[in-house]
Amino acid sequence: MKKILCFLAIGALALQSCSSSSDDDDNASGVVLLKQTVETDADGSTFTSTATYNGTKINKVTSDGGYVVQFTYTGDLITKVEYKLGGVLFQKETYTYNGSGQLTSYVMLELEDDYGRKENYVYNGDGTISVSYFNGDTTSQTTSDGTGVITFLPNGEVATITTSMGESHIYTYDNKNNPFKNVTGYGKISFTDIGASGIMHNVVLDQMSFGADEIIYTYNADNYPTVAVEGSGINEVTTTFTYY
Repeated sequence: MKKILCFLAIGALALQSCSSSSDDDDNASGVVLLKQTVETDADGSTFTSTATYNGTKINKVTSDGGYVVQFTYTGDLITKVEYKLGGVLFQKETYTYNGSGQLTSYVMLELEDDYGRKENYVYNGDGTISVSYFNGDTTSQTTSDGTGVITFLPNGEVATITTSMGESHIYTYDNKNNPFKNVTGYGKISFTDIGASGIMHNVVLDQMSFGADEIIYTYNADNYPTVAVEGSGINEVTTTFTYY
């Protein structure tokens, strides 16, 4: 759930595809797609995000507070994500792929702080991915920030992420449906930024080098999450999901 809630909790999700309209078309694909999340903190405060689609490509998610995140597709691949608040761009992510449609680089730019981070991916013969991390400013990211390795389960989900900086993740999944499993291109970017979110299934436990993050789900009759509870006490967050 890490990246699902990262996308939706920051604000609205949107895409401007080269081949699709920039208008809101809701979901006309006939498949299950995430429509809305409502996050409720322990103090009762809420944050709501609502998604629309063009087919199975994410079109827009509008969120409380005027947040908007715009996605650009090239074909069926997500190539750019732009985060805006009140119409002002404050963060941008770009994704580059090889001829086989494999992600080869991820760049994140924080425009207000003139900070940039880059990850380059190399696909190994044993099925793992080697990662090189870099940081810098919004113009270039050339300062080495260590390396990492991503391993995968037989079903394609991320099993582990380890880095030379001492950060590590070991993931456990349920056997249910991920809310974004039918979103075009989402699975290609599910392991960026030293974290995994699940492609087909949901992360129920992230055992990290600095602790553990457990998520408890309730599911509907189609085995999609309807409620997720993460954290405890004053840090507990309850998220409800609704679908098209």
